[in-house]
Amino acid sequence: MSSGFGRVRLDHRGIGEIMRSDPVRTAVTYAAEQVGAAVRSPVRPVEVLVQPAVSGAGIRDARPVGRVTVMTPDALPEELKHGRMARAAQALGLEVGE
Repeated sequence: MSSGFGRVRLDHRGIGEIMRSDPVRTAVTYAAEQVGAAVRSPVRPVEVLVQPAVSGAGIRDARPVGRVTVMTPDALPEELKHGRMARAAQALGLEVGE
C-alpha cells in the first residue's frame, strides 16, 4: 500500500550545520542552566557547575550538549535517592534516559 508520498532524503550535512549553529548552542546552554538552577536547593545549597560542551561523537556528528554537575561528594547517592536533576530536566520537557 502506498502512502502517496515520495521518498524522503535527509540532508545530513545541513542538519549537522543546524545542530552545531549558535542558536542551537544557545538553546542547549540555556536548558542546562535551567536544570542547574532547579537543582540548587534553598534548604541544602549545593554548587552546580554548568558547562557547554560538545558530544563525544565523531567530529562529523559532534553537537552541543550542556553538562550539569553537582559539586558535592554525595551527589550520586542523592540523585539516585531523590532524582532532583532528572525531575528538573523532565520539568523542562527534556527527555531523561538511562
